[in-house]
Amino acid sequence: MVAAYLTGCKSSNNSGNGKKKVHQNWKLAVLPDTQKYSENSPERYFSQTQWVADNWKEENIPFTIHLGDLVEHYDEPAEWDVACKAMDILGASENTPYSLLCGNHDLENGDHFDNERQSNEPFLNHFPESKIFEINTCIAVSECGFNSCHLFKEPENNTEFLVFAIDWNPSEATFNWAQNLLDQYPNTPAILSTHQLLNIDSDGKSPLITSKGFEFWIDFIHKNDQIFLTMNGHHHGAANMVAKNAYGRDVLMMVVDYQADYWGGNGMLRTVGFDYGNNQLVIRSFSPWVQAIPEDARNPFDIPELTDETNHFEFEMNFEERFSNLNQGELTPMPGLIEGTVGYWKFDQENMMKIDDEGSVTSVFQDLSGNGSHFKMMPRDANQGALKEYFEYSDSSPEQGHTTGSVLLKGNKAEDTGAYLSTLGAAISANNWDQGYTIETYLQLPDDWESDLSRWGGILCQQASRNDFRDEGGEDPAVVLAISSLHEIQWETMDNKKQDPTTAWSFSLKFMRWYHIAIINDGINTNMYIDGYIVMRNPEQSTGLAIKEGANWIVGSSCSNGLVHNPLYGYISELRIVNRPLSLDELLINV
Repeated sequence: MVAAYLTGCKSSNNSGNGKKKVHQNWKLAVLPDTQKYSENSPERYFSQTQWVADNWKEENIPFTIHLGDLVEHYDEPAEWDVACKAMDILGASENTPYSLLCGNHDLENGDHFDNERQSNEPFLNHFPESKIFEINTCIAVSECGFNSCHLFKEPENNTEFLVFAIDWNPSEATFNWAQNLLDQYPNTPAILSTHQLLNIDSDGKSPLITSKGFEFWIDFIHKNDQIFLTMNGHHHGAANMVAKNAYGRDVLMMVVDYQADYWGGNGMLRTVGFDYGNNQLVIRSFSPWVQAIPEDARNPFDIPELTDETNHFEFEMNFEERFSNLNQGELTPMPGLIEGTVGYWKFDQENMMKIDDEGSVTSVFQDLSGNGSHFKMMPRDANQGALKEYFEYSDSSPEQGHTTGSVLLKGNKAEDTGAYLSTLGAAISANNWDQGYTIETYLQLPDDWESDLSRWGGILCQQASRNDFRDEGGEDPAVVLAISSLHEIQWETMDNKKQDPTTAWSFSLKFMRWYHIAIINDGINTNMYIDGYIVMRNPEQSTGLAIKEGANWIVGSSCSNGLVHNPLYGYISELRIVNRPLSLDELLINV
């Protein structure tokens, strides 16, 4: 089973520390959104590509990547003429190959998937497949014409690299096309360029991953060890994120777009240097347009170089290690992943991704089992403030657990406010539960927990009622783990034979103490364990588990007739669901 997980979103910055003298063996040139130049200032666009054409040999630039939005208005021929003329400066020589892709401004039907658009799209008219294949590095163009793949050699060691130029709105067919190419080049490092993947938070520097970007990560990036670098435009500014792929290796993701700056970016471009001696990527941004202006003739807005940490930094990467044994190295060991794991989640900041979901920023926790049941932070209907007011991240974590912290869900039963986590997209399958199951989590109750405000708060719940399994079964949830009015743990579930629900109970839990809770069913009997010790009140018989196909699962609330209620006030750090009964030595508390 392949696992994938994310680390904190940080970038290394060794600039100015005096420890390393930067030496760039070779560089990539990167052209962020050029739409304002095509509309208002062709000369700035021409200065970018002309700089590459004039300096490729001296600067050791074997390839240039355009990040989309070549034009501001897809239906303005004059803008396309500028874009074609600018890119033809590179196309005039076999020494300056390039890739380019569609941004939303380049498309008449950008809301359609790339394989569902009309063939008269302006991009296809100005950059048809025949023109893309004239670029000597191009090895493939997707059937729809909006995606290309390039293979180039860097000048230092003749190491080959793949570059994918992927459309603004790629279809499943495009991902399959790209995957097939990666499979053909299993030992070749790869760079992914697209128009939208990362966004930038309101502070102007913290990275967010977009909904589309999360699909890229889940469906393509994390499982392909070759991809070590991604870059995108679209969102104004610059930010960087580091993620761990399925093999525990770093993927540097960058968003860069200067169109909101003076004169649409004032000719600013980016280079990504490969410093083999220091094992680092060297990222720099500067403007060839401004460099050509004498210093005494520059105005206050002519910024020759961006030196903040999002535009001017070094990122440590041991190239020999990173590019060896691609897709063949051992997966990063993760104690929570054992045979039969259906879902596994760590609720700490290290395993959280901030996601921009159509303008609303929230958090997503990836299903580390690789089965796709990711948890997304959700607000309750009664909430009046921002979602972040109803939960917080904590450094508190159980000593025997596998997280660096936890999330405190601050539910209030009286006001029905709080936050909860809900699976999105894929949900836990109803299959393979005949032999029993194990559900385990870590819980801590705050010291100001009050029964009137917090009783019956749901820890884990399937968003399905008993009515979904049996006529007149009732509106209560078919599967729920909750905290009672006496701060006991209650496990209540219908079994897979649709019999009356059975219940297991713990003793009263103390506040500000971490507890490991495990529910183990062997197909016949269910037992609850607290910190590895069996509790007193367990049902005599309970066969399997009643799972509704496609139903969401919820952490931090219970349900009534499928509607969310009874918010949790408590800390949760880890959750695992396994479709077989575990022995005690296999529980999270013992591994």
